[in-house]
Amino acid sequence: MQISLGIGITNDCNLDCAHCYRPQDRIYQLSLDEIRAVCEQLDVTSFNMGTGESWLHPQFPQIVEYLTGRGIKMSMAS
Repeated sequence: MQISLGIGITNDCNLDCAHCYRPQDRIYQLSLDEIRAVCEQLDVTSFNMGTGESWLHPQFPQIVEYLTGRGIKMSMAS
């Protein structure tokens, strides 16, 4: 079964909006290894990044490169 995955790779953000629902007590991040593990266990065909500003994740370029290499379609909510 093909999976469309929506996941927050980080909650880091350069803004402090009153309407935001993200946890603000600390920065949470999924590692590239954790993302690989999910994508290798499931038939992920599309990957939407949300919650926080994904481009602030320190491994963002590597994550995009990995997903692109697997032919996974990407989108990002900002």
